[in-house]
Amino acid sequence: MEKEFFDVFPNLKVKDQLHEWLEMVTVSKVSCNPAKTRLWVYIHSERWIHKKYIMALEDQIERQCFSGLEIQVTVIERFHLSRQYSPANFLEVYRSSMEVELKNFNMLEYNLFKRAQIAFPSDEQMDLTLPDSVISREKSGILVEYLEKVFCERCGMNLKINLQFIETEESKYRKNAALQIRQEVANVLKHAKLTPEPLQDEKEKDTAATEVKDGKKAEAKTNKTEQKPKTFEKKSQRGEFHGGFRKDSNPDVIYGRDFEGDTIDLESITGEMGEVIIRGQVMDVEAREIRNEKTILIFPVTDFTDSIVIKMFLRNEQVPEITESVKKGAFLKFKGVTTIDRFDSELTIGSISGIKKIADFRSTRMAQYPATCSKCRRYIRERMPSLRRNPPREPRRTPCQTLLRSYRGTSSFYRRAPPRCGACRARASPPV
Repeated sequence: MEKEFFDVFPNLKVKDQLHEWLEMVTVSKVSCNPAKTRLWVYIHSERWIHKKYIMALEDQIERQCFSGLEIQVTVIERFHLSRQYSPANFLEVYRSSMEVELKNFNMLEYNLFKRAQIAFPSDEQMDLTLPDSVISREKSGILVEYLEKVFCERCGMNLKINLQFIETEESKYRKNAALQIRQEVANVLKHAKLTPEPLQDEKEKDTAATEVKDGKKAEAKTNKTEQKPKTFEKKSQRGEFHGGFRKDSNPDVIYGRDFEGDTIDLESITGEMGEVIIRGQVMDVEAREIRNEKTILIFPVTDFTDSIVIKMFLRNEQVPEITESVKKGAFLKFKGVTTIDRFDSELTIGSISGIKKIADFRSTRMAQYPATCSKCRRYIRERMPSLRRNPPREPRRTPCQTLLRSYRGTSSFYRRAPPRCGACRARASPPV
């Protein structure tokens, strides 16, 4: 259930411009870790909001609502944009916000994003071109992950990112630096030649002897490998392969392998705990295609003590079979690894190694004093004094055909729930 932002934070005072933005914002969820050191506020907006305003909002919540406490507030925004926004024109207006966010996260990713060449062949594809270097190849995965998070998760767009590298010409500064290094190396070699010649001859003899020994060892190894060729046998594995992933022989297994173990409550997951087994009901499912013919499946799960988001990376051919069972309202058991999102610091579960079907584990609860219909309530209110003075000895019926039991004492009458008809009884005990 979503609420207006100022209904959740009624005493928060912000600047006029930020106040205008927040009037159109709703809050869908507020959660914190068990240690009460981090707070996550999930908001939804019909218009995009610059990251500098989001960061100012986090600072104001920390100062005004949690002054004197060591707590870090993180606002996770979701935008429901109109159809006039395509990935291309959204990047034009939102690029400065992305630069602020990346600069606050890491300068390497920020500089890489500034030097990147971005093109949109279609509304569902992005061509990201980066200069070919060691840093680019090492940090490109983080940059692609950030772009997918902004366009797909934050804005709900369906975008596939194609990554490629191009060679760049060396600048004059790099050429001069390389030339200077070569000159220094040449000077070092000249000074090294001033060593006495007998010492150099001994060193050359030692190196020649070591080379001969190494050659003999290599020949011996090659002879052994030729004499005893290795044979590889395919080990028998339980289950079959369907669509490139293992299908376990257990019919309840949806994905991965069968597993056993005790489940833990979601409220007890406080951080990165390694591999865990949980159970829960799927609240929603979102499938989004990404690069390299893969799809990311994102769905929140609740066990009615807390909720958590599960992320699965699947090949495109696996998605139809998985989503047939992983759907809204399904009760499932998961085995995966707890991870913390590098950008939002949100706790999620990934690296899923197994999913199983389970039965509904909710317990039904009967109301202690169930509600009755209007006729029953009026009848009890009118007859209560007389029933208290003279409890009926024989059963009587209310106007809605509810049977009143005969009680000899007034105390037993008041300890019982008030009478109710069949319609009231059905309304009084819904499943939890």
